[in-house]
Amino acid sequence: MNLPKSATFGALTLAVTLSLTACTGADPDPVTQSKNISISVATGTSATELTLGTIYADALRSGGYQVTTSEPSANPYQQVLEGHADLAISTADNTTVEGFKSADPAVHALAQSEAQSTPVLVMSAAEATNHGVDSVPSLAANCQKLEIIGVAPQTETLSNALAAEGCTKPRYKTVPAAQLANQLRAALNRVVILDSADAIIGDEGFEIIEGSEKIFEAKAVVPLAEENLDQDAQNLINQVTKKIDQTSLIGINRMVTGTDALDPATAAGRFKILTQ
Repeated sequence: MNLPKSATFGALTLAVTLSLTACTGADPDPVTQSKNISISVATGTSATELTLGTIYADALRSGGYQVTTSEPSANPYQQVLEGHADLAISTADNTTVEGFKSADPAVHALAQSEAQSTPVLVMSAAEATNHGVDSVPSLAANCQKLEIIGVAPQTETLSNALAAEGCTKPRYKTVPAAQLANQLRAALNRVVILDSADAIIGDEGFEIIEGSEKIFEAKAVVPLAEENLDQDAQNLINQVTKKIDQTSLIGINRMVTGTDALDPATAAGRFKILTQ
């Protein structure tokens, strides 16, 4: 860190998005006197990750901190580990969090969210019914008829889980993240790997294959701070994290994806209103 220099979120999201679209004249929140302390925040590259980073950055600014954001990256934690940022907002599993404890330079993983952001296997309801798939074992029994699609679907963990149920030669297909939704909408003998916090799953009536969440390590939103981050700043960060439950994480994803997606700054503002 640089030293001092001289009601239900998901149910309300749509209503607030519509009612506030034209609202630009609200009084700004009072900001405490500047602490004259600069904090650099690193985030991931997806719209949801950028929004999460903006939510935390805005909270710190409201607390009087001078906040800058570093270039988004696929691994924002690395920026803190290398001393290029004071705070990183991303998702991590328990193995990763444990690794932070032995990191050099020393860093500190703050309180993690209740929300889970975990890869899951998803099918359209019609496809699941057609193939009789309602669990990982029934998926494995049909694996020669089905194609498993994802950004990087062929992982040892997934292959081992399917092999344990009798599917030794699953069919994989790799596509860019932006194409995953349409792969599912136009599903024909397809299983798609999506994030459990992806709003499309519930919004469009797709089905998570039971037990698939156990194949992959569960991830939570975990802020990572450099060891000397101001204690008041840590308290602010933890307060924000408490507000990020599964419903709100899905709501954030809903706001920033699709044809009428909001930009991260606007979505962060809506999040603040909905969680006050």
